[in-house]
Amino acid sequence: MPKALDDKKFDSVADFMNSAGMSDADLAEYLDIDRSEAVRLRQGRKFRSLIKPLRIAKKCKVPIERLAPPNAA
Repeated sequence: MPKALDDKKFDSVADFMNSAGMSDADLAEYLDIDRSEAVRLRQGRKFRSLIKPLRIAKKCKVPIERLAPPNAA
């Protein structure tokens, strides 16, 4: 990840990806997840467990509450 992004916080994984110039494949490699999971993250889909979202929020510097879409129940 570029040094300029180290201290920055992002509103979403998509914002993080755009700022870092990452594709879905790049994000998948960065987070050590499947590419299909990276696509779901970019789209803001929900998780079944909190373990992955906590790790992703930390690595992508995105508040965990921003990993689910605003209309998610």
